[in-house]
Amino acid sequence: MGEHRASYEVKGMCEVLKVSRSGYYAWESREPSLRQRDNEELLRRIREVHTQSRRLYGSPRIAAELRKQGVRCGKNRVARIMREHSIWGEVKKRRFRRTTDSRHDYALASNLLVERSQTEGVWASDMTFVPTSEG
Repeated sequence: MGEHRASYEVKGMCEVLKVSRSGYYAWESREPSLRQRDNEELLRRIREVHTQSRRLYGSPRIAAELRKQGVRCGKNRVARIMREHSIWGEVKKRRFRRTTDSRHDYALASNLLVERSQTEGVWASDMTFVPTSEG
């Protein structure tokens, strides 16, 4: 309502929104709540940690860093405040894909698929990447 006071009368807006004028004016002059002040202080600290991390940290890491500094907060509260103020960690793209290393001297396996498809038929699937203990 405060944003639209230049265009509309408070009385008319209160009638449309079904809010009492006295309630609106009481809300307007009220001091911020303790929770709101805590959130504003937490936002300041979140921005500080986010800047120090070169804008890389997301809410879990920022919450962990704040806890190290002695601030009591949960990752969900940090995530909500970050979301409300459009703060997020930048995602760095990988420089290369980790799929197959085809530059090796291992013996090539024979193509069993061709042999079997001619006689019995084949069921097939696709696997892009499977990590193993050998790499």
